[in-house]
Amino acid sequence: MPGAAMPAAPTSLEIKKLVDAPNSQAEINIAHLSPNYCAWFLTKNGSAQRRDFLGVGGMMLLWTRGDPQSRPQALHLSKALTSHPGFAAHDFAAQLQKLHSMQAPWLKQSKQVFGASIQDDALFQGVPFILPKLDAAAFTNAQPEQLAAWFSVFHACFVESEKDTGMLLAVADPEFDVTLQSILDDLEKDDLEYPS
Repeated sequence: MPGAAMPAAPTSLEIKKLVDAPNSQAEINIAHLSPNYCAWFLTKNGSAQRRDFLGVGGMMLLWTRGDPQSRPQALHLSKALTSHPGFAAHDFAAQLQKLHSMQAPWLKQSKQVFGASIQDDALFQGVPFILPKLDAAAFTNAQPEQLAAWFSVFHACFVESEKDTGMLLAVADPEFDVTLQSILDDLEKDDLEYPS
């Protein structure tokens, strides 16, 4: 949840109790000592990533406002380098895109907006972004200034919410409801229906 504190690192005594427990031959479960982490796909392959990960309880798609000033520069490499067999498997443009993605403004904004409660934690400096596991209650209970801050990080998000047992779509633009209704009407006209 937004603003939640990170779990404290286990003390040496807690670790000793886990290791010395009578059933210590069994697998040690430390999930309760660890925060939830998020994986960010630097290489964009939307349909394959949705096929592989959507439906397991944690997919989040964010739409951020791109900065036209910060598009990756074209990469001009010499023919000697690009035709060398040692570099045949390298996609330099894709590598440049990944590097560019690591400079995206939303990364720093997410830490400022969602990481305020853990700025003094050692983890804060080591992660490129911070995103909470959002659900319908988070949006319904948020104050207007909180929502404005969240929508400064992303302008839309599509979240797989276990808590809500479904998908959550949140869009900053209040007029999006009109667009969504138009899409749904078109689907209905074409006899397309979401399977239930």
